[in-house]
Amino acid sequence: MAATMDETQANTLQTLGQQGERLYNAERHIDQSTTNAETAQKNFKSLKHAQRGMFNPGFNVSGNPFTKSKNEQAHIEREVAHLSRQREIREHTNHASYTDNQRRERDQKELARLGGSSGMPSSKPSLADRAKYEFEPDDEDDAANNEIDDNL
Repeated sequence: MAATMDETQANTLQTLGQQGERLYNAERHIDQSTTNAETAQKNFKSLKHAQRGMFNPGFNVSGNPFTKSKNEQAHIEREVAHLSRQREIREHTNHASYTDNQRRERDQKELARLGGSSGMPSSKPSLADRAKYEFEPDDEDDAANNEIDDNL
């Protein structure tokens, strides 16, 4: 009964981990699609601005030469702010994914550590299994094998 409960816990933890990975992948793809949509919108505005001058020959596309440097500087500052916001969003998503993976791995290790004492089959062979491979089993061999298993 305890073994099935431990197995159910391990399976649930694994399922939650897989769902978490899918969730973070979806968030990452949403972030990328938002960035691509913003880039497309910006490029559309610049094309629209360029076409204005093409269809109206008297219209000066370059703008006011006296305020051009201020406008360029403001444009650069907006781009830097926009890129830093995008980077912060990516870093936040990656950090959340990383902490979730670390927590899940820690929980799996804790579950595996506790599983050995609660009756869940562990990866260590029992003394009866070890006896199959020993010619003359004695306490020294058992102690040496236990020490090797503990170090692994």
